[in-house]
Amino acid sequence: MPVEITLSMWEIMQAAFVGAMRQVSALSLNRKSRYGEEGENDWQIHIEGALGEFAVAKYLGIFWNGTLGSIHLPDVGTYQVRTRSKHHYDLLVHDEDKDNDIFILVTGKNGNYVIRGWMVAKQAKNRDKYWKNVGNDRPAYFVPQSDINPIETLPKINKAIGEIK
Repeated sequence: MPVEITLSMWEIMQAAFVGAMRQVSALSLNRKSRYGEEGENDWQIHIEGALGEFAVAKYLGIFWNGTLGSIHLPDVGTYQVRTRSKHHYDLLVHDEDKDNDIFILVTGKNGNYVIRGWMVAKQAKNRDKYWKNVGNDRPAYFVPQSDINPIETLPKINKAIGEIK
């Protein structure tokens, strides 16, 4: 069952600051968008992504550090988060995403989010029906919400041995 999360104004400010810092870092490193975006929504993508991550951390009751400085670290604890602005949007998984990473789908914007569920990347990649090119020459796996696992079944990860339980 999806879970609704509303961030307080202080939480929004904290996460938005992290998102803005991510964009500033990308600008200072002259880093281009990874998946074919043309740059017109970079600030929004970074800020809403950070807000979605904060919402997941709030739901899970774990500390969120914002992973500033490394785009390769997990977003929240050991999980990856994909934030999508529209509530009907699919979970987005890219070909280069690590197969064993767990991706959590969050939908919404402006501090009001719904945590939809999760899927292991390799499960998304094993289904040709998810592979689509939706424009900007940006093919990816788009997993319908009906095919992802309920957030209540999110596995806990034993960090010591990297095993999903």
